[in-house]
Amino acid sequence: MKKWIMNTMYILAGITVGLTVVPALANTPLFSPPANIVDIISEQEAIDIAKNYTDEIFQFVSIELDDDDDDMEYDVVLENELKKVEVEVNAITGEVDDWDVSWKGANLPSSIISMEEAKAIALAYAGEGYVVLSIELDDDDDDDDDLEYELVLVSDRFKVEVEIDARDGSITKWEAKGLDSNQNVTLISMDEIKRLALEKAGTAFVVVKIELDDDDDDLEYEVKLSSADRYIEAEFDAITGELLEWEVELMSSGDSSQVSLDDSSSQSSDSSHVNVIAVITREEAIAIARTRIGEAPLLIKVSLDYDDGKPEYDLEFKSGSIEYEFEIDAISGVITEFEIDD
Repeated sequence: MKKWIMNTMYILAGITVGLTVVPALANTPLFSPPANIVDIISEQEAIDIAKNYTDEIFQFVSIELDDDDDDMEYDVVLENELKKVEVEVNAITGEVDDWDVSWKGANLPSSIISMEEAKAIALAYAGEGYVVLSIELDDDDDDDDDLEYELVLVSDRFKVEVEIDARDGSITKWEAKGLDSNQNVTLISMDEIKRLALEKAGTAFVVVKIELDDDDDDLEYEVKLSSADRYIEAEFDAITGELLEWEVELMSSGDSSQVSLDDSSSQSSDSSHVNVIAVITREEAIAIARTRIGEAPLLIKVSLDYDDGKPEYDLEFKSGSIEYEFEIDAISGVITEFEIDD
């Protein structure tokens, strides 16, 4: 009996001490977070950083916070029809620490350098003063060894065509052409040309294509814009920014009218005389094509183009050595052309 009473007294004493000591320690370093803990970016911020790291369009797949090596980072997985990308985003600084690309499809290599890496290689070789005008991955030769990035660089004096092996990053072609042999020139940036084009066209339009043309030794930007009912082709002087040509076509009729360079009527929102026609979506065009070839072939390309003022989708698919090419009317959804190349 005495033993039972003693044990009970010990238990009560322990509870009393605990109620006294624990609150007293609550504000000590033992129970307080370290002073050097820093805020980390949110998951959504990490996803946005990963998706905006490249000009390519990717869909979000998954995200995980990893701090195994005391380096807090988000592991983000993105993918599109061609690629799966694993991205490491520093959870504190928001910097992209790693960009690992793997190709989807049995006929493509398991790993190639990214588009951003190809840009970096070309610019490092070119030196200061160059910008990348365009870049695309070319695998038309159906051979892994010929998989390469094709780039166009430009400076104030030269335009350079570059080919980079997509597997090892080696430069396989470097062809420079002088833009002007008599004087140095400064080109207006592509972003500035886009701004000028959209300023004249109005808010209803978007730029669907822009490229630098120097075939006739006259440096010009060729710009294509589109709205729900109109299509515009424009040319700007690449040095002065002067508007050289502005041609507007109505999708409803295909009739075109040349707009004088000092005419601002193209910015008018009055389109009561125009029969506005909605085009099918990119996803609908892909689905229409797959009704003909099934789900197995890999989508390589899809773009909205215009043929005599009529919008159409150009699509390319690949299955092994076989390529499928489609032209689909973007208004009716009718397949107007279908080719198989093996």
